[in-house]
Amino acid sequence: MTSVLVLSPEPIRAEMAGMGIRAARIADVLTKAGHIVTLADPATRDLPRADVAVVSGHAGERLFSSGFDGAVVADLYDPFVVENLAYRTSLGPAVFENDRRALLSLIDRADLVLAATDEQRLFYLGLLLGRERLTPEALDSLVVLAPFGVDDEAPGPPVAPREIGPGPHDVLFGGVYDWYDPALVLDAWPRVLSRVPTARLLFSTNPNPGSTPQARLAETTARASAEGLLGTSVHVIPWVKHAERGGLYASCRVAVLAHRDSLETRLSFRTRVLDFLWAGLPVAATEGGAASHLVERSGAGLVVPADPERLASALVKLLVEDSVRARCIESAARAVKEFAWRRVLAPLVDFVASPRRHPARSLRRRRFRDLLGRRG
Repeated sequence: MTSVLVLSPEPIRAEMAGMGIRAARIADVLTKAGHIVTLADPATRDLPRADVAVVSGHAGERLFSSGFDGAVVADLYDPFVVENLAYRTSLGPAVFENDRRALLSLIDRADLVLAATDEQRLFYLGLLLGRERLTPEALDSLVVLAPFGVDDEAPGPPVAPREIGPGPHDVLFGGVYDWYDPALVLDAWPRVLSRVPTARLLFSTNPNPGSTPQARLAETTARASAEGLLGTSVHVIPWVKHAERGGLYASCRVAVLAHRDSLETRLSFRTRVLDFLWAGLPVAATEGGAASHLVERSGAGLVVPADPERLASALVKLLVEDSVRARCIESAARAVKEFAWRRVLAPLVDFVASPRRHPARSLRRRRFRDLLGRRG
């Protein structure tokens, strides 16, 4: 039995985004494995002592400033440094500098790194090599794959957003982060409406607007309003409670995932896509990234280039062709079985059962660099 601190960088509450959801699921899986687990978030005043800490994002800085001396699991399934480059125009260069410092503090201290994809694993191995953390003995054990997961429980019956009521052909985009491409979907939308006049496109607000810039959502809302779509075929709904998300998904007919090729896309693992597949919601996605590869490989939806006409055709096919939808739903049910939380987190469970420590980053090189910095 091991004492474990799971420290989330986002609030643990009814309305949770990815990092909060994952922290809660990690705590649940480790508790069921027989360990003593404390789940903490930014509202937790005093961090308890523990044998192992599972931490992600900027929460690592808080952990290390507390003098924590146990084993550290850096949960880096979310490439936050690369994601937040999307905010550099609105928030300035300080965001990247702060993110880089937070990431490197985790890389320098981690005894285990969790990555969501093979691409992420290579990215973090490169960082570890550059920080003098990678050794032949650590090559296969320091960075392991532990992607996002899906719940064992079924999503439940359809529950349409109470703000707009049910619709026969709802397309769910969901939260609009600045690295997504809702403009591409709006480019495609008139083509969709010309063939499916009852279609509605649903965006949602973010549960953490204070820490998550919403410039892209504001642009999307303004454009939809200017084109006379907002409130008719395009709607912005509140973020639903985590426990109620399955009902929203089940009330929709299709989900859409739109992004363009970028470093963020290549390193991403779109957690919403797993939720869509879990709920049996076919996905129309643009190419690139592990989630789109999953949709294409499993047959759980249609993957097309980032082109309005191709995206519109995929959406229409999934909206109106029942046989295509049925095949996608069946394929999704098969695909999500390998993503059960207890299965994807098995490497973490094994580590916590027998924590191991890896040598910290070379103090000699650190002092040498500090000396150079003082001389400069």
